[in-house]
Amino acid sequence: MTSLSYAAPVLFVGAGPATRDDFDFTRDFTKATIAVDGGFNALDAWGVTPDAVLGDMDSIRAEVAQETKILTISEQDSTDLEKALRLVDAPLHLGIGFLDGRLDHTLAAIHALVAAPHRRMILVGSEDVVFAAPNDWQISLPLQTRISFYPVSRVTGVNSSGLRWPLDGLVLEGGKQIGVSNETSAAKITAQFSERGVVIVLPRDFLQNAIDGLA
Repeated sequence: MTSLSYAAPVLFVGAGPATRDDFDFTRDFTKATIAVDGGFNALDAWGVTPDAVLGDMDSIRAEVAQETKILTISEQDSTDLEKALRLVDAPLHLGIGFLDGRLDHTLAAIHALVAAPHRRMILVGSEDVVFAAPNDWQISLPLQTRISFYPVSRVTGVNSSGLRWPLDGLVLEGGKQIGVSNETSAAKITAQFSERGVVIVLPRDFLQNAIDGLA
């Protein structure tokens, strides 16, 4: 199957709620824009021509320019974001239009983050940024910054520093123990996990910090 490769960060635009301000904010961090199926409609409304369009094309309502790369994927066993992460290789992927809408779509997008450990991906919403935690993670943030750890699968916190409520030895598992609404107690935060399976949620203002923390 055809795939795309970029040497610089890319922006995925999904079909969920997103504004032109969201696009302008995230576009400053990326070099290429890829419409993920129905996300093309938002770009078309904003007068933006994407570098590529991918998905099953069942939600696109406008005509795609002839010079735009199109990757048509008909299989229905994965979500459009999973398809995008499978077929687009880049040093960093940002995404808008995947949070803030239907809850089932948001949950599917969060699942996609954990299901693609080979990709550095950050979803950007109106208030938050969300990404899958590496096994060994560190970041710099102001004191008392809100930070949440949510387990998609069972994961143990090996050790941590700079958190008001440490994760050391804590078994995180959906339906049993989660780690939301924590906050920073130092300027540098570290966390080690037994395996991948946790997503981290930060305020949107700290997108650059999140990018640096995944470098």
